[in-house]
Amino acid sequence: MKKNMWKKKVLARMAVIFLLLGILSGTGQAAKVQAAETPLIMKLQVAATEDGTQIMAQCDFQKYDEQSGCVMTLYLYQVGDENEMSIAAYKKIPYEGEGSAAAVAASAGDGIYLASVGMDYGGRVVQINSEHYYRVAQSGDKVEVSKIPEGGQNGAPENEFYEGSDTCIHELTDEMVRPATAERDALMAKQCTICGAVLEYTEVPNSAYAAFQQETIEKIRNAQSDEVMITTQYWVSFHQSVLEAISLRPDVEVRIKYRYQGMEYEVTIPSGAEVSTLADENGFCGFRYLNLVFDESAL
Repeated sequence: MKKNMWKKKVLARMAVIFLLLGILSGTGQAAKVQAAETPLIMKLQVAATEDGTQIMAQCDFQKYDEQSGCVMTLYLYQVGDENEMSIAAYKKIPYEGEGSAAAVAASAGDGIYLASVGMDYGGRVVQINSEHYYRVAQSGDKVEVSKIPEGGQNGAPENEFYEGSDTCIHELTDEMVRPATAERDALMAKQCTICGAVLEYTEVPNSAYAAFQQETIEKIRNAQSDEVMITTQYWVSFHQSVLEAISLRPDVEVRIKYRYQGMEYEVTIPSGAEVSTLADENGFCGFRYLNLVFDESAL
């Protein structure tokens, strides 16, 4: 009884992430989703890499090209201590007709894992899971991957889960998971508005740079003294909008400490300096150029 309750709890938790449309074959044959230009997924499993030091989700695929009507992504999921599911690795599968794909985890600890393929039909996502859960254990510098036999404590996913009433046609929206800072890009999740499942995480390119610019503008605008210090280990330029903020505060001196090619530099923009014309044709002004304009000795 306790074992059955545990398995149902795992299945219920997994329903939030995997929520399948389709049927996994019980004999290891290709899993199919009934749709136009249906791709075939085969040999979907968790395995160790060739050198035995990392784990990966892998699969073979057929009939998958630009005419398939979907985008396929291979996922490696980990089952946490509280039965929550988290993405350990993922990889977009290229349109190649047929071939093999692997999603390798940069790092993965001991635990229970599952391989999965998501087929995104433009807002409706079909999820195909491996037939088994897999146990991963570190053994020295190597990892050992083994199937968890059916009927085990964390036994194989059951057909009743895939065919049950908890299945969901995912309708995806972009949700903010982590806002951008001056050091780190924002993180977005593609999340189902119906069941809450998260199908993918992506970082927003250049959002950290934009956050740095905005933080700098706010410091200058709100300066209570006649000097503002800007320190960064990541960025080496201002956008035109920062120069405009400096022009609006002619009473404020702006000191910039930054790193360039492993060296520390500093440049000071004097209060009242004309900076509105310093940006290039793309609207950016490099700190090294500011050194040239205001303090050649620092070059």
